[in-house]
Amino acid sequence: MNEVVEISREKKIVLVDCDGVLADFCQACFDLIQEHTGDVHTHEEVTHWDLFTVLGKPHLKAKMKERAGEGNWCALFRTYEGVADVIKHLDERYELVAVTSPMSVPSWAFEREKWLTQHFDIPKGRIVQTEGKKYVFGDVLVDDADENCITWAERWPNSLAILWDAPYNRNIDLTGTRVVR
Repeated sequence: MNEVVEISREKKIVLVDCDGVLADFCQACFDLIQEHTGDVHTHEEVTHWDLFTVLGKPHLKAKMKERAGEGNWCALFRTYEGVADVIKHLDERYELVAVTSPMSVPSWAFEREKWLTQHFDIPKGRIVQTEGKKYVFGDVLVDDADENCITWAERWPNSLAILWDAPYNRNIDLTGTRVVR
């Protein structure tokens, strides 16, 4: 019996990345850099996702992981202006799921869930923490990482991948991909 069963869904599934889309991870890193060096940086300076290397401070990446491992670092992350209203609007119309790559520190998953619930009222059951975003099905993926968008769009060709604009992804050529900006 090789019968195809179609599953109907009332709402489309929209997958939303966290860092760089909802949470200002860069600003938390800028604050850490300023604390350790006194240097002040801006988002426009971050022309590659590895901001510590781009800003000439690769040695502080270990400090960031150490700080994240101490706990409550996620609580410091700010949301982007206006994004709470956008998420509320999307959540009313679609099945919204946060899909985020966890940092490899013990408290990260718990803190991220708490942060998403506090700022966006996203329940724990609609938060997926994985480095393998391409394995998570949805109708739409919104992510600031071009690689995540490209591999996800290849995996789910009938879905829409949207690359969320950021200074570190503006030079990415999306020609020949199934990703829109």
